[in-house]
Amino acid sequence: MANRNGFLTLFCVLFTLLFVASSAIAGDDCVRCPNTSKIICVNDSEFTLIEKCGSPYYVSEETKTFSSATVNYWGEGSARAVTKVYKYFHYNFGPNRFMLIFTVVDYKVISIKTAGYGFNP
Repeated sequence: MANRNGFLTLFCVLFTLLFVASSAIAGDDCVRCPNTSKIICVNDSEFTLIEKCGSPYYVSEETKTFSSATVNYWGEGSARAVTKVYKYFHYNFGPNRFMLIFTVVDYKVISIKTAGYGFNP
């Protein structure tokens, strides 16, 4: 019985560490929109992005197709192709601030990048 309690304690500690580590990683992928001072993070929705940062200066799209194949123990396999639309929301905050580019897939922000200084539209 003591061995089981030790295993349970170890499991709880590892689970807690995993949760804390994932929370710390998620906190690094946020940015404040200069025009509204609201914070947007990776995994926020496309709607939240537009709500917090306003309308983007420019939106571009790119379609990417990924294929995967699986083979089971008996050698039987299957293949499939998945097509995803990548939307890039470009925000220009003027010549004194960096531009921001948000990548959105399946209505979720998956990356945030800074570009060079903006410009007067």
